[in-house]
This record gives sequence, structure tokens and C-alpha cells, in this order.
Amino acid sequence: MKRIFKKQDGYILAWVICIFLFFSILSVAAVTVSLSASRTTLVQHEEQQVYYTAKSVSLSVAKYINDNASNADVIDSILNNQGTGTKENMGSYTVDVTKVNEAKLKIVTTATYRNETYSLSTYLIKPPAPSGIIPTDNVIYLNEPTGNGFGQCKLIGSVYVDGDLNLGQGSKIDGFVVVKGNSTFTGAGYLTSGLFSYGNVNLLNGAGVNGDLLSKGDIKIDGSGTIEGFLTADGSLNMLNGNIKKDALIGNNAHFAGGAKINGSLKYGGNITCAWGGPSSFVMMGATKVTDYTPIDDAPYRSQSLPIIEPPLDKPKLNNEVVITDNIISSSGTITPSVVAQLNQKPWATTITIDATQEDVHLLLKNTALDIKNGMHILVKSDGVHNVYLYMAGTSSISVNANCFFGMETNGNSPRLFIIGNGNQSISLNNNSEMDACVYIPQGSFSASGSQLEVYKFVGSCIVKDVNISNNVVFHYSGPDIEDTPLDIFIDEGSEEQNRSWVIESWGRT
Repeated sequence: MKRIFKKQDGYILAWVICIFLFFSILSVAAVTVSLSASRTTLVQHEEQQVYYTAKSVSLSVAKYINDNASNADVIDSILNNQGTGTKENMGSYTVDVTKVNEAKLKIVTTATYRNETYSLSTYLIKPPAPSGIIPTDNVIYLNEPTGNGFGQCKLIGSVYVDGDLNLGQGSKIDGFVVVKGNSTFTGAGYLTSGLFSYGNVNLLNGAGVNGDLLSKGDIKIDGSGTIEGFLTADGSLNMLNGNIKKDALIGNNAHFAGGAKINGSLKYGGNITCAWGGPSSFVMMGATKVTDYTPIDDAPYRSQSLPIIEPPLDKPKLNNEVVITDNIISSSGTITPSVVAQLNQKPWATTITIDATQEDVHLLLKNTALDIKNGMHILVKSDGVHNVYLYMAGTSSISVNANCFFGMETNGNSPRLFIIGNGNQSISLNNNSEMDACVYIPQGSFSASGSQLEVYKFVGSCIVKDVNISNNVVFHYSGPDIEDTPLDIFIDEGSEEQNRSWVIESWGRT
């Protein structure tokens, strides 16, 4: 990688040694094969050699990145800069490293050996802290849901479901999805940008995954179902129709029928059967039986437990009733039924400001329904440091009704409004209403229907037990800053982003 390491002289020796060891070992095998092979064997050797060259370079790059995971300058230096190299009897190569997102890198290695060229894509991910996925990294995190909950909607951001997930036509998750149970997708179109499922996965009636699909269970694809990326599954593949655009790796059996097609290669650990023809009729790049299949490591996808957070009743101000002065709330207190009555008596389209520019504001809603109506906007004003914490207890609920808004004064900012419940409280967004917040009610529910005031119905992160979302509403993820908040329990000390290692998530032919 000539251009890259001119800037990083201190790492050249380790890099050269690593590459030299890979190439030296493979070179001996290449020379031995070439001396004893016929022309046909030579062609096979060239195909095999170019693959080994691409894979060994990718492994070396991955190791280099992992060894320097804590050095942001090193990582930045190799992004979007192409590296090149040539080794006698091994061919030449180019390497491109790009950032997919903050926790995922893509290495594309293209190797050329004599008349053969092979391009390999390797994905590196930076797993969450060892304790599991951070709930606030998701636009929606469902904690043991009792029902489906996802009607027609668009969710922009990652989603975690601690249970089964059913998505139908008209729904779309523009982000990576982790499902603790079974996943069933029906209806035409790409319904997620990637999926990890602990249970079985069914792609039916044209449903697709616009990325990689990983599963600890079985896979069924029918009715023109599509996987745009790679498929890896510990179970079996029952492919009655549809298309897998890249490679597939199956721990157990594979069955093909109808117009099923894998554009890449297939590796399987069990048996392969076909309703007609043979494997070559369905797998374009060849099928290979493997005896050393390794089950998917689910460590990056494990969930954390969601503890109940109680209101800080030790704060004396929470014993006082909230005071509204000139439509401004600037001090902590309890939102009582009389405070709600004051709000409801305000003129149409009144704006209430919760001022957290000088200190955190703690609000308590206990056994009270906060019904926001009459076109009211409740805005949180922050200096970027202080937050508003609205604690829900008992039978409390929040309803945001037609033409109403509850959230940040400045749109697009990370939410500084934290709504925290200690039981089965509920929040509902009705008609054309909106909310910007970080919602943490692990035993509660969240519903949203009707149109949004502008573009999004909800902006932030929603962590609840159940959702009921319909009417094509749009949720958009905005990551809250949970440091020094009650939710910093999810931050694993010593596992900051810059210190966590990269691991290989998947690889396959480009």
C-alpha cells in the first residue's frame, strides 16, 4: 500500500512482515502446484491463487486496522486512499478501505494473477461494549414486545426487537435490524438495510433485505424474495424462488426450486437438493460442501438488560408543583392535574418553553395524564449541556394531539428531552403531531398514527416494550448524549469507541 504508508512510516515494518509471511507461505504452494500441473490444473491454480492473494491481503489489512484501532490518525489515513502492491509469483493487488458507518468498515481487495482477477469484499465491524448493544443506538428498541406493532411506516435508523418481527409491504426500516426471535417479511420491496435474526427468517412475496442477512436459524425465500448482500445462516436454506445477489454460507442443508438463484457462490455444511436440474442451475459461482462450518458469533448483537429507573424523589423541588411564568417553565417540579388544566386553558397555538439553559430541569408526572392539545407547542430550550428529564410514574400518560409538538426548540439537535418511565406508562402521538425526545419506558408503550406536522413524526430514540405505528408515519434516529444522565448505565467504562477492536463481520466476492 505504497501511497498509504508513505504517511505512516512507523507502521511499515509490521505491515511488510505481515504481508511477507502470508505471501511467502502461499508462494511455496503456488510453485509446487505449477511444477506438476497440466494446463487445466494451471488454470485452476491461477483461479485459486488469485483468491488466496486477495484473501491474504484482506486479512493483513484487517489485522493492521485492528492493531491500530485506538489510533484515529492511522485509521483516517487509510480511508478512501487506494493502496497497491505487487509480489513475484503472487500477482498484484489494489486495496480500498471505506467507512460504511461509524461502526463498520469495508475493505475491497482486487487481486490479479496472470489471466485471473478476483475482487473480495471484507466487512469489519466494531462491536458494541461487551455488555451488549446500547439501547439508545436504535431509533426503536422493543423490550419483549407482546404484539407486532409495525404497520405501514418508515424507520430511519437501527432497530432492535427482543421478540418476533413481522413486516409487511409499505413498511421500511432504513437501518440494521436485530431480532431476538423469528423474522417474517412479506410484500414487495426492501424492508430493511440488513438483518441479524436469532430465529428463522421468511422472505415472502417479493420482500427483500437491502444488505447482508445473518441468522442463527433457518432461511426460507419464496415469491421473488431478495437478499442484496451476503447470506450467512447456521440453519438450512429453503429457496423456492428469489435471488441472493452475493455469496451464501449455510451451516446445514440447502434446497432449491423454481427460479431461485444465487449470483455468487454457496458453501453448505449439510446436504444439497434441487427440485430440478443440479446445483449449477441455481448457484452461478459453484457450490462447495464444507466440514468446518463455524456458527455465527452473536457477541456484537447481544442485548443488554433494561433496568427500571425510578424518579429522583430525593430532589426537594419535585415536591413542588410546576410553576409556569410567562409561558416558561424554568424550575423543577411536579406536573399535577391542575398544571395540566392551566395548559389546556391557554389560547390556541400557545408555545410553552422549558428553559434548561442554566440547569437541568426535572419534572415528575405521577398518576396524571398530560394531554397536549389546542395546537400547543412545548419546546425544550437547552445550552447543549443541560437536559430536561420528565419522569413518568404510576398510571401516567402523555398524549400529543393534532397540530401539537413536544420536543427540542432547535430541530436537528440531539434530543435533550429525556422521558423516563418506571412502569407500563404510555405515550401516543395522534393526528398531525410530533415529538423529539429520548424515550425510555422499558415496560411501557408508544403509539403513533396520522400524518406528521412536517417531515417526521418522531425524532430521537424510543425504548419501550410495545409500539403501535401506522399510517405511513416516519421515525428518524437522533442519538442522545447519555453521558452523565440516568441512562449512562449503558456506557461500559473502558470500552470507548476509539479503544474497541474491529472484527470481521463477513466477506465474499464483490
